[in-house]
Amino acid sequence: MNPKGLTIRVFTRIFIVYALIMALGLSTVYFYKIIIQPILSAKVEVRYKHELEVKKSLLREKSDALSLIALKSKENEERKKAQFQKYLAYAILKLQPTLGPNMAEQIAGSIIVESKSNGLDPILVTALIWTESRFNPLAHNKLGAVGLMQVRYPVWKETSILRGNGVSAKHKLFWPDLNIKCGTEILAKYYDQAGHNIAKTLYRYNTGSKELPKDKSVSEISYVNKIMLTMYNVLDSVREGKTKLIEEFRTDK
Repeated sequence: MNPKGLTIRVFTRIFIVYALIMALGLSTVYFYKIIIQPILSAKVEVRYKHELEVKKSLLREKSDALSLIALKSKENEERKKAQFQKYLAYAILKLQPTLGPNMAEQIAGSIIVESKSNGLDPILVTALIWTESRFNPLAHNKLGAVGLMQVRYPVWKETSILRGNGVSAKHKLFWPDLNIKCGTEILAKYYDQAGHNIAKTLYRYNTGSKELPKDKSVSEISYVNKIMLTMYNVLDSVREGKTKLIEEFRTDK
C-alpha cells in the first residue's frame, strides 16, 4: 500500500468529519477533543511503551553483563583458591610428611576458607597450627586443649564460638574443619581485641593473658618467635610448591 495515498485518505476522512461537525454547529474545540486528542494520545502512549521496552531491554543487558562479570570473578576466585590450596598443602606436607596428600589438602582448604572468613593471614594460621599440634588432629593435653589449633574446650564450651559451630562435645574438636573453624574465630577475636597487634594476639592465644610480659621484649617471647619463624618457612615452601607444581604441569605428558 502506498503510504502517501494512505495519508491522503486519512486526512480526507478527518476533513469530512470536521466538515460534518461544522455543519452541525459544533465547535473546533469539540472537534479537537473527539478526533485529534485521541489520535495524539495514542501516539504518545505507543512512543512511551516503545521507550519503556527499550529501557527494559537495556537494563536486562546491563544485568546480564553484571551477572557475567560476577560469575567470572567468582570463577577466578575459586581458581585462585584451588591453586593456593595446592601450594599450601605442599608446604604442610613439607612440615609434616606423615599426614598424606589428602589430609594436607583438606587442612589447607579449611585454613584458607576460615582465615578469609575471619580476616586472618592463612600463613599465620598454618604456622600456629604447626606450633600448637604439629598438624596432628588428635593432639590433646591435660588442660583440655584439643585438636589442630589446641582449642581449650573447658574454657570455650559454653560460648557461641563452639556452640554456634555445632561443637556440643569435646570429641567434635578432633574434626579438622571444626577445630580450625573454632580456632580461627578465637584467634580473630583476640586479634581484634589486641588492636591487630600480632605479638599480643599470639601471646594471649598461648597463655590467656591480654598483656605482654613487662620483663621481656617481643623478641624474647619464645612462642611468638616460633610462629614468626615458621611463617617464613611456610611462605618459602608455598613459593617452592608453586614452582614445583608448575614444573610438574609443564613436564606432564
